[in-house]
This record gives sequence, C-alpha cells and structure tokens, in this order.
Amino acid sequence: MKTWLKTITFCISQAFSFCCLFCFFHLRNQPSMGQQMRPAKMLKLLESGRRIPVMDGSEQQDVHAALNDEEGKDRISSLPDCILHYILSFLPTKEAVATGILARRWKDLWTAVPILDFDDSKLYSSHVNYWYPAEITRFMNFVERVLLLRDVSNIERFRLSCRVCLVSRVHAWISAAIRHNVKELDLCFFVDEPFLLPHRVFNCGSLSILNVEMNSIIQLPNSISCPGLKILHLGLVTFPDDISTQRLFFLLPSA
Repeated sequence: MKTWLKTITFCISQAFSFCCLFCFFHLRNQPSMGQQMRPAKMLKLLESGRRIPVMDGSEQQDVHAALNDEEGKDRISSLPDCILHYILSFLPTKEAVATGILARRWKDLWTAVPILDFDDSKLYSSHVNYWYPAEITRFMNFVERVLLLRDVSNIERFRLSCRVCLVSRVHAWISAAIRHNVKELDLCFFVDEPFLLPHRVFNCGSLSILNVEMNSIIQLPNSISCPGLKILHLGLVTFPDDISTQRLFFLLPSA
C-alpha cells in the first residue's frame, strides 16, 4: 500500500510540475501575488505576525482539464485538502505556489502546505561565482510573500538555504516559522561575514529537529529552552569559547 501511494504521489507531482511550467510560459507577464506591495511593508507585516489575504490574479488560467480522467471528472481536485497538502509538500515551494493558478479549487491550497523549502542556489551560475542583485531581491520578496499569505496552520519543516540575504529579513523569516510552531528547522548559510541566528531559535518549544550549517560564529542567548529537541546537527559553525559549547549541550535536553 505504501509503495502504491508513493508511486501515485510521484506521478501526480510530475503532472503538477508540467502544469506549473505550462502556466509559467503563459502567465510570466502577469503580476505576481502581492506585486504592488513594497518589500519594506512586507517585512513590517511579517515581523508583526499579521497575514494578508490571497490576492486574485487578473487573468488566472484554468488548466485543470489536463488532470481530468477519461470520464471528464477532476478526481484529483476532489481529494481532501489534507491529501493535496501532502502531495504539494513533495514539490519545491515555488512550484507548489504556482499550482494556485491551476483552478479555483487550488487557489489557496499552497498556503497550508506543511513543508516550506527556500533555496537560492539556482540563482547562481554553475561556472561563475557571481550573484545577481535583481534575482536576490526577487528571491527575498518571494519568501516574504509566501509567509505573509500563509494560513494559520503549523509548519512541519522549514528549510532555508541562502548566500546573500539581509540579516533582518532572514530573522523575520525564521521568526515567522517559529510562530507557526515549526518542528524541523533546516538552516544553511554561506556567508563571508559573521551571521547571528535569532535567539528565539534556541527557545522554541515546538522544535524537535535543528540543523544549522554556516561558516560563522554562533552567539547563544542567556537562556536556552528547547524541551522537545531530539536531533541537533551543527556544521561549519564556530563557538566563541568553550564555555558556550558546554552551556549549549548542558542546557539542551538529552535524547
């Protein structure tokens, strides 16, 4: 049964990817969600913990017929939300968001996907170590729109991998995930300057898995409280002194 479910999920995920690509070429000139909102205003809303409603596109394309069966019924769209959320969780967040234009039934489904995965590695050339400011800005704006438009459901896993992002904005993203009772936090930063994590990462009651990889110094808060933490992985990080290292592992709950 599990093998059958995985096979069906994989096939549906591939179909979604195809539909997202199809819609991208037809709607690439259409205004994106929250395009009129300035980044500064989005960041302010994100830090306040408020949520804005999903905006309707001016010319949304309905391509759900591509997913219909031979009887002309859209059986996929008739599945319960929890199953559709599970299916969408296998897609990259950018593609999961794009399914909102498939049909009216799908418009808000992505706002409750339990897994969020943001990775800016695709913005870099594989041959040249160079980053493009315009692409980085679009990436940061996209992350904030997704978090602002998200519903009140919890986040199972939040993964963030980036090289060039403003510290204040990254802190706001992580704080938003914590407000959604995130269970697994996967953070990867490749930066040239010291990068400080928000202190609330080490005071998150819902967190069970914490994975941090960054070539920087970790500054620990005075108090650490992660009662549900079961797995802690630290890579490439540097502690300011031995006392900080001992304090971290002494205060964290034993597995």
